[in-house]
Amino acid sequence: MEDRRLRLLAHSAHAGPVDDVRRDTILQRAAPAAVAARLDALGVRNAREPVRLPAAPELGMAARVCFPLRGPHGLLGFAWVIDDPPLADTEADQLALGLADVTAALVAAEAGDDARGEREQALVDALLGPGTPAGRQGAAAAAIATGAFPAAGRVRVLAADDPSDLLTVRRRSGAAQVVAGTFDGLAVALIAGDLPPALAPTGTIGAGEPVASLADVATSHREAVVAHRVARAVPALGPVAHFGALGPYGLLAPLVLPGGGAAPVPRPAALTALEGEPNGPELLFTLRALLDAAGDVTLTARRLHLHRATLYRRLRRIETLTGADLADGLQRLHLHAALLLDDLR
Repeated sequence: MEDRRLRLLAHSAHAGPVDDVRRDTILQRAAPAAVAARLDALGVRNAREPVRLPAAPELGMAARVCFPLRGPHGLLGFAWVIDDPPLADTEADQLALGLADVTAALVAAEAGDDARGEREQALVDALLGPGTPAGRQGAAAAAIATGAFPAAGRVRVLAADDPSDLLTVRRRSGAAQVVAGTFDGLAVALIAGDLPPALAPTGTIGAGEPVASLADVATSHREAVVAHRVARAVPALGPVAHFGALGPYGLLAPLVLPGGGAAPVPRPAALTALEGEPNGPELLFTLRALLDAAGDVTLTARRLHLHRATLYRRLRRIETLTGADLADGLQRLHLHAALLLDDLR
């Protein structure tokens, strides 16, 4: 069984051969993307009666019968039965009758989720919004008193574009340890304890550093937003970017991603001068390689597969255009920081 977004809800034991789609759905807790695309193309989301789907060998998918699960407000999910050997009509009728109870349970669960979502959103607003410290303390105390959060332990905030990217965190952490909502245009989750391992979001998640008190999560939230924005600019830091692991990007991010309406730091003229040259991209790439190698010419030449004489010619040209002395550590630091800021821009 899967929800309306084809995320796994439950599965039965299966004694016979298992096709690739069933195996992958169970292991990944969701239907593979190619399978979801095929189901959308076949229109199963619009079905109101059981639908027989032929096998799709190219996807590793055996024939199936799809039972759409619908509540009073629309589609809730799907139940799937391997159609090998083919399901008799009487068996399909029996399954549909039994699935009525499942549908009723999903309707009740969705109503409970809506009520919980409203409570959690109110808590997110109280803890992250512009309220007073006393107000945040009161909201934190109420959350602990109602069991939404443990009384002790460290808390961190995650930020993501898509709320579904944080659902895995809730499923693996347990509902009592996670409060989710939206704030300032991003999905957020407040988590007690450690992050679940091996998260594989479809987008980017920014993780703030843990704080000792639930009332202080606004600090972790600011870090999570910075980590999220930096990782979107520098994908190598993701898909789950921890603020404490951003390295120099975390130090430089406020200069180009400031809050409070401050003007971003302008781009140094030296980089603009290089970029304006006919071979500007080549010179910028060479400069970045030298700076990433801490000024080591031998290592830079090896990484770029260049003869050292060719590298020296490029470096002299860079010094002429920028007015920088690449033997000076502080001037190299300035140029390196400027290139990292370019990444963030």
